[in-house]
Amino acid sequence: MDAAQIEVASIWESHGCRLARTIRRNLRQAGFEGDFKVVFSAEELPPAKIVTGEGHLREVTHGSAMHITASFGMQLAGLVVCGVCD
Repeated sequence: MDAAQIEVASIWESHGCRLARTIRRNLRQAGFEGDFKVVFSAEELPPAKIVTGEGHLREVTHGSAMHITASFGMQLAGLVVCGVCD
């Protein structure tokens, strides 16, 4: 929800992102020793809950907020432009 918490770092230095953690684990298992930059956010969100038809609470995954996905895209675009110019 907070675009100010978006970071760019090596995949090995990313933190607080469950997707990046899974990717790092899979890279280690595959014996990958390279490096590449990733865009991530370590922002912790409270669990999202919905009320089911029976009136029970159920935890769900947070959806995407347009301003956050746009901010991630702009960060990635900036990395590509900087990579082409170098």
